[in-house]
This record gives sequence, C-alpha cells and structure tokens, in this order.
Amino acid sequence: MKLNKDKDGGYNYMTPEGRVISNSYTQGLGDSLGRTAIAAEIYDEDREQLLKGIQSYFRTYYSYDDIDKCLYGYTMYATRYGMEEGDFAKGTSRDHILKAIAICHRYGEHDFVKYFLKYRAKRPGRDMPYTIDQKVWFKALYNKVWSWVYLIMMIPWLIFTYLWNKFIFFIGGYTFHDSPSVLINEEHKHRSKWQRLLDKVIVPAYGFFYTTYMVRELPVKFVRRTLQKLLRIQFEKGNHFARWLCGVKVSAFHYNPTRKNRWSVFLNESCDRDMSVYLNDTVENNVELGAFMCAKNEYNEAKM
Repeated sequence: MKLNKDKDGGYNYMTPEGRVISNSYTQGLGDSLGRTAIAAEIYDEDREQLLKGIQSYFRTYYSYDDIDKCLYGYTMYATRYGMEEGDFAKGTSRDHILKAIAICHRYGEHDFVKYFLKYRAKRPGRDMPYTIDQKVWFKALYNKVWSWVYLIMMIPWLIFTYLWNKFIFFIGGYTFHDSPSVLINEEHKHRSKWQRLLDKVIVPAYGFFYTTYMVRELPVKFVRRTLQKLLRIQFEKGNHFARWLCGVKVSAFHYNPTRKNRWSVFLNESCDRDMSVYLNDTVENNVELGAFMCAKNEYNEAKM
C-alpha cells in the first residue's frame, strides 16, 4: 500500500521527510511520531521513507560539559504553539517513542535502535520517566534472559488489568460499540456521575496498544505468544487492528473509518475522541483505515 503524499489530497499525508501529518487545525503534530510509526507498519511501499521519518524525530544532545550525550524523542508543535514550521519541541510521550523503537527494530533499523538504547534520555519528553517494565523491555530486545524477566513481570499485571477493567465496565454499566459513530461521543457527554468517577480508574486502552508493538519484538517465541494471548483479551472484539497485532485473524468484512485513532481507545462511554465516520476516506489518506486494511491483509482501492 502507498500513502498519500499530496498535502491537499486527503486527511493524512506524508511529508518529503517521511513524517505523517494530518489536515486539521493542529496538523496532528502532537501525535505525528506515533502516527508515522503506525504508518510504517501499514504502507509497505513507503516503509523505507517512513522509517527515515521516524528517526528524524530524534535528536542527540550533549550535556553542558560536552561529555555526556542523550537521545531525545521530539514532536513537532509548530502550528499549535506559534513556532516556525519544522521546529521541534521536547514533548513526545512514552507511547509514541516505544511504538517508534519497536517498529524500527521490526524492520531492521538495528543500528538506530541500539544507538537509542545506549544513549536514550532518562525522561522521554514530558517529564515522565520510563516505567520499570519499559526499562526491562529495552534490555529484552536483544537479550533472551531479560525476555523471561519481562514475561514474569507482565503476566500478573495483564491478568489484573483484564479483571479490573472488566469489573469497572460491569459495575459502571458501560455500553460497547462494534464500530465508531457519533453516538459514542454523545454517550461520553451524557455519562452518569458514577461513570465519570469510574473513568479515572480504567486502565486505558492506549497502554495495551503500544505494548502490543513491544511484545512482538521480544526474541523468545514462547514469551511473545503468551503475552499476546493476554493482551488480545484486553481489547473488545471490534478492535480489529490491535487484536491483529496480537495474532488474531481479522474476520470483519467492512469498516467505517474515523480520523482519530480508534485502535487505542475503548468504544464506550469512556471514549472522549471524535468518532465521526468519514465514508469517503481511502486507505491512501486515512491511516486508521489503512490499519484495518493491513490487518485484513488486502488492499481495496475503492472508497469504503
């Protein structure tokens, strides 16, 4: 599949640098690294350029004495914060960085990944340090022993989160939807006070989403398969792309695309993203739809 490269050709497009931008007020600059990483998985004909685009978001900076150096992940905030076009601002969240490193590892950019692991910043960008399990994953990428350590850490956590969220959704009376629609936005606006309280303790879907990328890169097959089984049950069955990343075959015939990342949210009252459907979008100009078609392992040039 190919990605749209015309700024006026649709919602998503790829810049000459290989970064994936959106035709919105903010241009989707805050999420562009993560979006570019997802696109590199999907658009195989543009993958080489997209991998370069991912790496262009990282900068090496030296300390005041020019001895120590670290590698930061940066996100472009140009339009939103009044910066000049192309400027970078320190502010990339951990989930975008982890997806980016996992994708680079998957498609052979090992020199870059090893350089990142050696010189990565302790805090990825928003003053949020990496968690213990994420630090273990860094070690596990090229070490089978640490892969087993990662497995031992993650099994109890994933069992707990599955049971916890299932309990929260049950006592909160949450309603799940098979496909995106504006109805989900209306339900979010009219949540009960009880649901507003429970929303604060739901383990968010985006945490499981970027973890699916991480788990696929572990060097021990048993570890991968075991964790994928525990990850796939965290998502509802309508989350086709996330479950595909966990090894589930996509059986859905049809999908109505949105322009927000549906795959990293639960489609219920807790979802605060715009779930409007855009039937005229194509896989070339909508990364979310491209993800679904990638999971189906087929390419349909007709508009969905």
